[in-house]
Amino acid sequence: MFRASRLFLLLCLVLSSAALSAQSAEEFHRKTEDLIDSLTTLDSRTVGIDSFGMYSSFMADDTPAEFEGGLLGPPPPSTPPMMRELVRRGPAVLPELMAHLSDQHPTKLQVGNPPTTTPSNSFSFMWMVYGDEYDRRDRSKPRVRRSDSFLERPFKGGYTVKVGDVCFALIGQIVNRSLTPVRYQPTAGLIVNSPIETPKLIDEVKKDWGAATSADLQASLLADLRSSTVAAFDAGALARLRFYYPDVYTGLQGSDLKKKTLFERKLSRAGRK
Repeated sequence: MFRASRLFLLLCLVLSSAALSAQSAEEFHRKTEDLIDSLTTLDSRTVGIDSFGMYSSFMADDTPAEFEGGLLGPPPPSTPPMMRELVRRGPAVLPELMAHLSDQHPTKLQVGNPPTTTPSNSFSFMWMVYGDEYDRRDRSKPRVRRSDSFLERPFKGGYTVKVGDVCFALIGQIVNRSLTPVRYQPTAGLIVNSPIETPKLIDEVKKDWGAATSADLQASLLADLRSSTVAAFDAGALARLRFYYPDVYTGLQGSDLKKKTLFERKLSRAGRK
């Protein structure tokens, strides 16, 4: 009986893995526009769109989300297959993601304090605001976290995440910037940096990345890497160089190579190749 149970469990795991592989293969063959259209099906927390915590992860290589702050208890967010596939396509899809920054089609994900309370949204925020936080391309300038008008735009109730918000987060994933449409802020606060609610975010993104080519992104990632120290290297830049520009990643030398070596040791300790 015990052996039969183990065999049944193993079969379930195999079937589940096969289903995930089939789903990934299906996403791989879809047109970019179809993938963006499918963002309306988003119905759960993901990196950059999370009411309960701040996490870092590079969606393209299945990096486990690393907790950076927020409420303790909720499990790490997941990455929907269509979002992962869009990030994997990298700089080639930036123009289409840019074109959808003002896309107001709703997803199935609602954040904030919705009118009806269920076990999954029983937490109540003490304050909620629309912000304009933006992580600039130019690392020589301070990152913008809050504007002077930050606390002047409170809202009540719930907010339904839009396709444009998701595209904002996906662009950040590709270019190694923290473009965070939804995030938790201690204590019991919610910040919604939506390009729909705050259109100037669209202007900022397009100014920085609207005309960016693959060569521009490669140069930006190398600049990110070289502006960091060996003791505090930019793992995000290395992860993206490794995925998008493997030849450049393989050929890193000098202090860049030292950072790469430390990065790979970290991956090895985490059980990843």
